[in-house]
Amino acid sequence: MARSDNTARTRSRRGNRAFFITVLAVTAALILSAIFIPLGVFRSRGEVMISYGSVTVRRDLYLYWLSEYKYSYLVSAVRSDPAAADTPAFWASETESGITRAEEARAAADRWIGRIVFGSALFEDAGETLSAKTREGAEEVHRRLLQYELNTEGAYNAAAKKIGFTYETVRRALLCQSEADAYVSAMSDEDFSAFCTLAERQVTTRAAAAKIDFASLPTDNRLYAAN
Repeated sequence: MARSDNTARTRSRRGNRAFFITVLAVTAALILSAIFIPLGVFRSRGEVMISYGSVTVRRDLYLYWLSEYKYSYLVSAVRSDPAAADTPAFWASETESGITRAEEARAAADRWIGRIVFGSALFEDAGETLSAKTREGAEEVHRRLLQYELNTEGAYNAAAKKIGFTYETVRRALLCQSEADAYVSAMSDEDFSAFCTLAERQVTTRAAAAKIDFASLPTDNRLYAAN
């Protein structure tokens, strides 16, 4: 489930479109209530970090994506013990491109987040809605987060609090990712490349402006929906 530009191909095999999770769902009641409501209506919590079209990303949602991406970067770089590698020395080390690992990972994370927001907004602005099947799959992914030691929403929220999001934040993340995935699914490689370029111009720069210390951001593999 890597998220960096160097490792995103391991996340799914939709060609280079591997930055989305192909999931989501609701119970029958949620399907009926949500199908007529743009997902942008369901706001996350905290200050607004990114706003584009109908999609508003507040601090909790942004921190979830950023922390998830950070852990994926660690997994890709140090597969044997990614948690142990999460040190100031690791993030300060220089990459082949001459920037630190923290700078490289943060920039890649913001590009990934920008693409999700851009795709989700365009999907909604086109008047599209997720299919019931897609929503059902995503709800199942969301429910599976409550297992093992984090088997209640309260236990999950207690663990996620140190990063700054909640169990419900993840549902919002999955919905946005599914919308973006649906939007790009039929694109040719050329169109997808153009989409990524536009996303970076229109959205990624807004994410990059968020003042968050990426190297110090906590991670916890138990909290991420795509693992």
